[in-house]
Amino acid sequence: YLPELKIGIEFNGNYWHSDIHKEPKYHQLKTLNYFNIGVRVIHIFEYEWENNKEKLVRLLESLNKRDIDVIGARKTNVSIISNKEALEFQEKYHLQGGINSSINIGCFYKKDLVGVISFSKPRFNSNYEYEITRLCWDYNYRVIGGLEKMFSFFIKEYTPTSILTYVDISKFTGSSYVKI
Repeated sequence: YLPELKIGIEFNGNYWHSDIHKEPKYHQLKTLNYFNIGVRVIHIFEYEWENNKEKLVRLLESLNKRDIDVIGARKTNVSIISNKEALEFQEKYHLQGGINSSINIGCFYKKDLVGVISFSKPRFNSNYEYEITRLCWDYNYRVIGGLEKMFSFFIKEYTPTSILTYVDISKFTGSSYVKI
């Protein structure tokens, strides 16, 4: 537990934290209960650690935010990027890796790609026009207002009527999506 950040980190072994030993919504309810008292819980499952250790270490290191370049969105440019460029970035920075998407928007600081947001037709719910399929940032940067800038670009270019997305609350809060 990191009291100064109000963040708890829990490592969950595959055996004792499986559905055999825990109720199906055990981790979700635990996360939500702590959220309601102002504490963020990050769950790291053994299988994730075995398969994705480097990205998880970078995620945990980014919680500290001391060694991250903080830049304002005004110093960035956003534009459509290729699916190939988005996939490469997502493979490097998104915990779940890359996904083919029909629309990819990049956030650039100087000439460096520092963030990507991707949109497609919804995979699981046809009641919406678009789904945000990926959002990720270079771990070395924090772009204040970057998501808002990329999202505004999407709205202006595509004039969507409805958008949905999903958040893995075992790692993230979804607060960025609430802002937009």
